[in-house]
Amino acid sequence: MEGRSVPSDSGKVEVTKHQTGTVDVTVYHRGFHGDLNETFLVGDKVDEESRKLVQVTYECLQQAIAIVKPGVKFREIGNVIQKHANANGFSVVKGYCGHGIHRLFHTAPNIPHYASEMCELILSLGGWGRGVHNYPKAGLAPTQRQ
Repeated sequence: MEGRSVPSDSGKVEVTKHQTGTVDVTVYHRGFHGDLNETFLVGDKVDEESRKLVQVTYECLQQAIAIVKPGVKFREIGNVIQKHANANGFSVVKGYCGHGIHRLFHTAPNIPHYASEMCELILSLGGWGRGVHNYPKAGLAPTQRQ
């Protein structure tokens, strides 16, 4: 499951030890929207598969950033991400993508995280976004394992 914060009835977010947490920060400055997120480990007994998922996701991001320069096509960025994810036993959730910073929130350009001509970096233990269910109010997108 790719987890975002899940508020309880009290309005507080409950995070228990031994899981991952994601903080999503949105900025609106001088008429422009932008956002970023960071996933972190809670406690010292997070299972190895989750640890690896967080680490490989970070590595995918760093490898993608490393190739960005004028003239690099968006599909090349996605190809780098997909190759590294697949090489480590993960798959990319195609229903999500990176996006531009603009006066509109989550706007073009869409930056795919897979080899494509034409989506936030989210990896899955399942395959190609199989079984993705969105719960926008809670900010969750659980995926089904293969």
